[in-house]
Amino acid sequence: MVVKRTNRRIGIVLFVLCLVANSQLYVEPVDAHVSGIAIDTGWDYGEPDVADDLTYEFYFGIETDANVNLVEVNRPAGYIFSIPNDVNTQSGSIQTWHYVEEGIHCWEYEAEFDDIAELDNYGDGNYIVTVHYEGGGTDQTTVWFGIPGTTNPIPQPTQEPILTSPLHNGSAKPPVTFEWEDCYDVNATSIWLNLEKEGTGEEIDINFPVDANSSEPCALSDGIWETELSFDNWYDFNNADGIPVGIGKWSESDYTFTVIGPIVVTRPRAGEEFVRGKTCKIRWTGGDRAANVRIWLYKGSSKVATIKSSTANDGVCSWKVPTSLAVGHNYRIRVKSLAGANADYSDYFSIVKPIVVTRPRAGQIWVKGKTNGIRWTGGAPSSNVRIWLYKGSSVVKTIKSATANDGVCYWTVPTGLAVGHNYRIKVKSLAGANADYSDYFSIVKPIVVTRPRAGQIWVKGKTNGIRWTGGAPSSNVRIWLYKGSSVVKTIKSATANDGVCYWTVPTGLAVGNNYRIKVKSLAGANVDYSDYFSIVEPIVVTRPRAGDQLCQGKICRIRWRGGRPDENVKIRLYKGSRLVRTLKSETANDGAYNWRIPKGFPYSNKYKIRVNSLACANSDYSGLFMIFGPVGTSVGIRTDIYSCRKITAVLRANRSATVTFRADIGTGCVTFIANGTYTFDCATRELDIEASGEKTIEGVPVKYTIDATGTITGKKASGSATITFKVAGQTSGDTVSWSLTRQ
Repeated sequence: MVVKRTNRRIGIVLFVLCLVANSQLYVEPVDAHVSGIAIDTGWDYGEPDVADDLTYEFYFGIETDANVNLVEVNRPAGYIFSIPNDVNTQSGSIQTWHYVEEGIHCWEYEAEFDDIAELDNYGDGNYIVTVHYEGGGTDQTTVWFGIPGTTNPIPQPTQEPILTSPLHNGSAKPPVTFEWEDCYDVNATSIWLNLEKEGTGEEIDINFPVDANSSEPCALSDGIWETELSFDNWYDFNNADGIPVGIGKWSESDYTFTVIGPIVVTRPRAGEEFVRGKTCKIRWTGGDRAANVRIWLYKGSSKVATIKSSTANDGVCSWKVPTSLAVGHNYRIRVKSLAGANADYSDYFSIVKPIVVTRPRAGQIWVKGKTNGIRWTGGAPSSNVRIWLYKGSSVVKTIKSATANDGVCYWTVPTGLAVGHNYRIKVKSLAGANADYSDYFSIVKPIVVTRPRAGQIWVKGKTNGIRWTGGAPSSNVRIWLYKGSSVVKTIKSATANDGVCYWTVPTGLAVGNNYRIKVKSLAGANVDYSDYFSIVEPIVVTRPRAGDQLCQGKICRIRWRGGRPDENVKIRLYKGSRLVRTLKSETANDGAYNWRIPKGFPYSNKYKIRVNSLACANSDYSGLFMIFGPVGTSVGIRTDIYSCRKITAVLRANRSATVTFRADIGTGCVTFIANGTYTFDCATRELDIEASGEKTIEGVPVKYTIDATGTITGKKASGSATITFKVAGQTSGDTVSWSLTRQ
């Protein structure tokens, strides 16, 4: 029989549809979609301890593929019933089921009555089965419910089957032999025994000849078994469409018994670890479920403690291992029935201290690429442990699948791990549930000091930025200055790990080229040194001195000190804040350079020299000094381009100077020309020739400017006046005067 009323299966199959050119829907022959049909009726006597438990049952079942979505059955009595595409329906004493088991769609219909007359609504004869397909279309097949090859109905067995061993609600030890009273019902052709273990789905079907009254011994597991003993009149054949069919009539009785095997302690297992302070499961099988058991703890052959003086024989007992028990590996559990001598010992197991992960500690920082020691205590020294890395509640990786329980495992943090602060280490014994997690710790990038760079020069008294990357942003760092391998000073005992610390180099430090900066996290061993760098004296320009007067054509002796001897410097000339020229783009830092001042170099007392290192920001300016022309040169003469008058200079005492005039161009401007003589009266000196401004000469306000070429331009409101200027750079008493006249 393909479909049985006691064996419902679940699954799925594919269906095939054929479409032809005229778009009419065809399906394959019905036996391509229907794989089995069963029809039976029976007398169910129920359980022997329930009076008047006899019921009368009708069953119809069909197996199809997934193409079927509805089954209808036309009974011989003229009534039609259907099985819808629903998991379960119920109306009074009638139920239907549709489910899928192992790819097969199972459709079932079952009716149960207290009155035998209700079976007349079904009856013997032809059952016409119609299957409806998905997308439309139907097929029919007919099943003869009678003795195959005849027109005779199947005779109904009515004898009540009586199981004599094991007894209903009794017990038995495996293997179990079943015995029953002889079958004398002439309508029965075979005997069927169905066994199903309560709560497990474990099921056994056994068929016997009708004259049998016992079975072979059956190796049944411990537990409660429900048994159906049936006297059957059953036929299997294929109908006209080639579909396998099972039909029959039966009488049945129901029994329940318990298999009681020997008590077998299954936990703890051999070599397993039970942890002090932890709750462990003691497990066993067998024994009389109706009787309680007693449980003891043994060490070797000596009883250590009574774990339970009496507890239900349900196969499990939770036990919190006392912390006072001695650590050891020769412990055993004994479980014994209180109803007899049924007892067993477990294998030897260990009682151990709990594993406690001590490293990494809470908040500790481990650096990618660095090797760290994972440390723990507890567990059995003879067993191995497994170690995992967790991030939050998720496993990131297995660090060690098996390593000796020696309390330490060195692990190099992979550089590919994500930075994070919610990492944990889990260490677990491979011999049991002894395990522990570390506190949360962080995995960070290594600290890398990026400034100062290799060979960089830092100047005493100057402020520089110490820079680094990596580490935990939430933690502080400590910063030291090293000279070679020795600590010179602590720059910062604690500062935020923000990647920068500004530090003014103390002036008292010794000059040297083997300095280093060390940056270390205060939350762990994350540390780095900078490359070697130099600390040098600041460059100080000592000559020219402030107020020096230097003549055109003469040597300007430039002198300085400081900087690193092996570096080069650049020397430049400034006038005020404006660069005039680069005197030397690169020269040795030897503290001296001589520059000959070109003849005709513009006069000024605003010159200054700058010397700066080419290796760092080490530089200095000299004080302001003067450059002037030599005394006794010829007087230059120029015609004013606006007035077309000549400028005349008169030499006195064989001394001369050059004065250049230029028109002041612009709206409302007036041009003044020189019309006087040079004098050398120190008392008449009134103004430095290099300065622009305004003077009141004989009560007349006069504005004048001196440009970069030394051109003097002046203007006044009206009238005329004589203005006297000192000639820049000449000796005391050398002055030049001329008159300013309104043009």
